[in-house]
Amino acid sequence: MKIELHPTPLRQRRTVRESVDQKLGYGYDCTYLQAWNSLSNVERVEWMLGELLVGLRDFRLHIWHQNFVDGERANPDWVSIYEALAEVGRPLGEETADLLRWTVARARKGVALASVIPPVWSHSWEPVADWAYSLVERWPEECDPAHLEEVDAYHRQLTAPRKEAPYYPEAKLAVTEMAAADCIFHCPVVNLDALMDSASYALWKVGADDDQLDKFYFGVSRAPGALARELAEWVNFDGDGGDDERFEEVRKRLDPLASILGLDSSEGQFSALTSEGTLDGLEAALKDYPMVRLREGDEVSLERQLFAALRSDVDIILVRSQDVKDEKVWDTLKQAALTGHLLIFEGENKPCRALMDELSEAGMAVKLL
Repeated sequence: MKIELHPTPLRQRRTVRESVDQKLGYGYDCTYLQAWNSLSNVERVEWMLGELLVGLRDFRLHIWHQNFVDGERANPDWVSIYEALAEVGRPLGEETADLLRWTVARARKGVALASVIPPVWSHSWEPVADWAYSLVERWPEECDPAHLEEVDAYHRQLTAPRKEAPYYPEAKLAVTEMAAADCIFHCPVVNLDALMDSASYALWKVGADDDQLDKFYFGVSRAPGALARELAEWVNFDGDGGDDERFEEVRKRLDPLASILGLDSSEGQFSALTSEGTLDGLEAALKDYPMVRLREGDEVSLERQLFAALRSDVDIILVRSQDVKDEKVWDTLKQAALTGHLLIFEGENKPCRALMDELSEAGMAVKLL
């Protein structure tokens, strides 16, 4: 069946979504086929696109692999339907149609969404969602998505990587304020994931093949101190390749804790010592982090404060060394350090030095702030 979308919306997408939710609920007590048969044609389109979008945001598997409902994936052929939906919706957005065709091609190879696929989609999420909503709103009620015309095989235009960095100079990614004006892709550094998403999308857009995309996504270091330099090996950083000053700027933005602590990097597991009289300032600077300061003299004992902090699984524990007088508390602090909590001690005494020595012997770094 060959169809054309209505030139203007026929319905509100939200109304269709509410109807699907009302009919299926969580879908745990029905098979795929039962769910499909309970929905109208428009609701089937909404269900499929909605599940795909949720899967992309949650890094879950494709709808045709996941256990959204019980039972075998009998009929219809989900993969072919997604291909056909992409082509029906192509007039609404060429790029989103290409993204969907590419994703389906990966699915035919058994590649799940927990891969480079969601990052590539994430960079252009708003137009993707608009595309899906428009498709539902303009879908002809009489058209069953399971009976759409078979589409031709999809072939993405590919670009071979250069032998030297940057491998894809066409992927001009603006990262800092010093970026060249002709950058095609833009990603002000917000966090590591945003930077990886933008770079993944840029590589996909300029034609990096699946092997190169996977090599990039799974091979590039997520360490703040290394990420910018490794990105510059793949994309055209800031449109001119970047430099040490801008790489350092990215590192600082990705690792604000290091800047607060006055360290080159907060990567890895470590404990820290700071001089007398500095803990108040550190406590104020770390207020936005999952952190607790242990205080002697409170109504609650230091030991109970520590146990409460560990139950809350805070990232950072601040304490004055001279306030810790119980050997049991020192033992608990040691276990906290070994299980990933950052301990920062103000001042050094004999028990504190003994703990630092034990942590060093266990392979943990001890840093002076």
